[in-house]
Amino acid sequence: MEDGDFDQRLRDLQREYLEFLDDEEDQGIYMEKVKQMIADKSQRLLVSINDLRRKNPERARTLLENAFEEQIAFQKALKEYVSSIDPTYAKEQEEFFVAFNGSFGNKHVTPRSLTSRYLGNLICVEGIVTRVSLVRPKVVRSVHYCPATKKVMERKYTDLTSFEAFPTSAVYPTKDDEGNPLETEYGLSRYKDHQTLTVQEMPERAPAGQLPRSVDIICDDDLVDKCKPGDRVQIVGNYRCLPNKQGSFTAGTFRTILIANNVTEINKDMNMNITLEDVKLCKRLAKRGTADMFDLLSKSLAPSIHGHDYIKKAILCLLLGGMEKVLPNGTRLRGDINILLIGDPSVAKSQLLRYVLQTAPRAITTTGRGSSGVGLTAAVTTDPETGDRRLPAAPRAKKSRKTGAEGEDPYAFSSDEEAEPVLRAAHSSQPEPSQRTTRSSQKTTIEGNRLTQFKSALQQLFREERANSLPLSRVTSYVNDKYSHETFSDGEVNAALQQMTHDNQVMMADDIVFLI
Repeated sequence: MEDGDFDQRLRDLQREYLEFLDDEEDQGIYMEKVKQMIADKSQRLLVSINDLRRKNPERARTLLENAFEEQIAFQKALKEYVSSIDPTYAKEQEEFFVAFNGSFGNKHVTPRSLTSRYLGNLICVEGIVTRVSLVRPKVVRSVHYCPATKKVMERKYTDLTSFEAFPTSAVYPTKDDEGNPLETEYGLSRYKDHQTLTVQEMPERAPAGQLPRSVDIICDDDLVDKCKPGDRVQIVGNYRCLPNKQGSFTAGTFRTILIANNVTEINKDMNMNITLEDVKLCKRLAKRGTADMFDLLSKSLAPSIHGHDYIKKAILCLLLGGMEKVLPNGTRLRGDINILLIGDPSVAKSQLLRYVLQTAPRAITTTGRGSSGVGLTAAVTTDPETGDRRLPAAPRAKKSRKTGAEGEDPYAFSSDEEAEPVLRAAHSSQPEPSQRTTRSSQKTTIEGNRLTQFKSALQQLFREERANSLPLSRVTSYVNDKYSHETFSDGEVNAALQQMTHDNQVMMADDIVFLI
């Protein structure tokens, strides 16, 4: 197709998309969305494929099949429509973007089902984020000034992740055609945020005995930092292959990427459907006496497996969980348990595990290397972009409780914000400081900088002694030796320990300081 024919076709497509956006005579949905986008100072408009399919089925079908050309026309139509509503805002922003959602039909895929037939298509992929790169600036247009000729030149840069797919020269100009040196005007140059993700298929959807597969995602501009490792996401984007050059020839295999235009975080629990019949059964079960309720529930766990009564009761306790307790001194006793099943082959260990997997809504099964593959265990990996060795972040539970092995300082003082309300209620029930021992009556307050000095010295003492408990006399002598120019009085020491006890960092008993 010649350039003139391509430009004419692009203008025809742009006119059709402009008619879709200008829906004032219809329902005015996208007119209001564009106005809201301008009010929010945003550059991305969310469009439903279902609305486009209802008004213009041909454009919706072609958009899914030939995504790049259609999206270029759609973005130009959006910029033209914004110019008609707010010309000032349209001049301030160099380009606008379109994000898509809705029903994608057979274009709704997983990383495992991504094949060459989807190249160039607009697809929707679901999976778990396993790697997120740093956000780096990517040059879009550079401006250069030549002091010798007093001329200004600019150069635009595109690569294979751009919609045009016509990569320009990556050589940054330092001299003009006559050999005069150029100065880069960084303030006039334009950059965009650039980030790459790796999305892996969900482990519950991976075939048994096979490792999950992944796909690389390219995120630009406002799509960066939309997710973190461990998040379950749904990403809509254009599927493209990148040539793999080796020297002067191109290899027969290609690397594939997904250029994202919409990133949405999804939750595994959102698919849980409780019917009215389920509610009736639960109410009928609640009317029974509580005497045999525990036995009834344990027998209902994997009913096809005979015996294993105590194991089923333990698994039931694991699924239901217990009540977390916070003692008056701030010590937390968790209510969850772990279970290790060991036994001969063919005694239904795996069947019980499978039943738990199907029952618990947020359960994940892992085997061998598959566990590190979905980011559940710590493993040293090499970043393919920078070559640095790094620890991939593991997904955390929704209550921010730490999971897996993390390299934390064992002598660092804890600061759990989640326990603050509970600790405050627990300490409010304790007697007032005036009712306690006479030692604390000497001085009940300590200045903030003195408290910081005391904490630093105490942490260093625990680290040097490699201990979790120390006598109060040893703590006092060490702190005063370190700050001999301004020693701590007994009242300051007691006030500091009281404050740290209140903050759930240490615990006092019989003149012994315990590290929590």
